[in-house]
Parts: sequence; C-alpha cells; structure tokens
Amino acid sequence: MASAAITVVLVLHSRQAAAKARGANLGGTVRLSLALFLLALGAGPSSSVADPASDWSRVPQEIREQLHLSIKQIPPYPENDRRLMNVRSWPKARVFDGKEYVLEYEAWQWQSDVGPSLVRSLSEVDSGWMYGAHYVRYSQSQRHGSRRGPYYVWYPDSTLYQRAFFTTPSSWHSWYYDRQGNLRVYEVSVKGSGCAPGMSSTESFGTD
Repeated sequence: MASAAITVVLVLHSRQAAAKARGANLGGTVRLSLALFLLALGAGPSSSVADPASDWSRVPQEIREQLHLSIKQIPPYPENDRRLMNVRSWPKARVFDGKEYVLEYEAWQWQSDVGPSLVRSLSEVDSGWMYGAHYVRYSQSQRHGSRRGPYYVWYPDSTLYQRAFFTTPSSWHSWYYDRQGNLRVYEVSVKGSGCAPGMSSTESFGTD
C-alpha cells in the first residue's frame, strides 16, 4: 500500500479573504502548508483520507473550497487533444477570442540556471535540452507578447514535464509531471480585476 503526501500553498490577493485569515490567525497573506496523507488502494487508484476538519477548522470556508484533497479532484486539462503531446503536430497559428495567436518554441539546457530562450524552429533544439511550445500575440507595446491557450514543456527525452492553459494573458492553470507521467504539482494563477480578487495556489503531490 502506497502513501501520497500533499502540500498546499495558497496565496490570496483579496482584502476580504485576508481579513478573514487574520481572524483565523493565519496572517494577512494566506500561506497554507498543509501535509495530508492519502492512501492509494490497490491497482485501481481509489484514494481516501482522514477527515481533515480538525486540521483546517480555522481556515475560512471560501479558502477550503479552492483546495483539493486528492489528485482525483484536480481539474482535467481543458483541451483533451492527444495531438498536443507531439510538438510537431501543433498548428502554426490559432484563434482565441477572435484574435490570431502564432506558435512559438522555446528551449533550454536541462538542469541549467539559464532560463528558456525562444528558438525559430525545432531544429535549433540541441539534444539533452528541455523544449516547449505556446501561442502568443504581439502588439507594439509588448516586448514578450500575450499568451493564450495551451503551453507545453517536455523533458529532453520528449516525456511531458509541464502543460499549462492560459485562460487570459495573465491567468492560467498549470500541471507538472514527473518522468513516469505522475502529476506532481498543480498551480493556479488568477489576476484580480476591480473588486474581483486575484488568487494563486500551488498544490504539490508526492508519492513514497
């Protein structure tokens, strides 16, 4: 029987939520690092967990509703298209909200301190390098452009490392995987607008 540990870090950018958090003695900017232990039952993974109410009793309900107690609860990737797994199958351009976004590639050396750089074609990606693809739209005032839709990154052996989806140029969901294809991290970043609060969260899943 295997066990899995979940670590959750949730950051809220909401004055209302921050006030509630202060009332729960959690601090103005909420950072939760909660270790939960799940049981994976048999070959057909069916996870269970002890009632966490005692651990989260001081956490406001609106915060608890944004957390996931098991990998099964993590939202699926929004585009269920197997062609995205092969970077050479990506269309050269796609339309989001009536605007055309063009395909870009990036690459960087595996386990290097240097971040990704844009490459003009996949032929420029050296063996042993991480590589990725995304869609972007440039305007005269934007140096790096605005991303929309899918964003994928692969290990040097072409195993999926990360896939994200930009719902807006400044808001996204991201899934990270190990080399065996197991989900290890789920991230959400939502930019606030006007009275609507922003939020970012990181949920890490580990199996031992």
